[in-house]
Amino acid sequence: MMWLVGNRGMLGTEVEALLRKRDIPYIASDKEVDITDQSRLWRFIARHPLSWIINCSAYTAVDRAEDEPEAAFRINADGPRYLAEIAQRKGAKLVHISTDYVFDGTKDGAYVETDTRISWHDFACEIYDMARKRQVLTKEVLIQKIPTQGYPTKARRPQNSCLSKEKIRNTFSVAINPWKEGLKDFFAGEF
Repeated sequence: MMWLVGNRGMLGTEVEALLRKRDIPYIASDKEVDITDQSRLWRFIARHPLSWIINCSAYTAVDRAEDEPEAAFRINADGPRYLAEIAQRKGAKLVHISTDYVFDGTKDGAYVETDTRISWHDFACEIYDMARKRQVLTKEVLIQKIPTQGYPTKARRPQNSCLSKEKIRNTFSVAINPWKEGLKDFFAGEF
């Protein structure tokens, strides 16, 4: 059985839609099963056989996290650790999906998971171009590149957010398409 954690968030909603579309059996939980409460997690999962955990839960309010670092740490560090412990004890595999705001953005080249901390501009332009080509957008829009220093927020925005996919390729022997291909698939309805 697969356990989808955080099924009501932006990512979790999409993952759940894919699981349903492919008729993959799963159980799901969100805030009703507090990821920071280890005993609550165990009570929820105790009666279920488990082969996979997909963790889509996260503290995603980046700027608020600057004011609430303890809450962000509990959700983004303690919670995944508890899920990893459950996975280990149940003999399940854990997929944890994280944010790119954990890197400082100064590295030349792609980041890997073990790097210390990780341009949205090109990504935004590509989304816009594809949406225009498929007539999803009908208005002209100017997309301006705003440097991190031009967007003053409590949380420092990364200048470079390219993450290496080598570990997932090597661990799971899967081909990960470049983001432009994934974006094309999205607009073509093949996701």
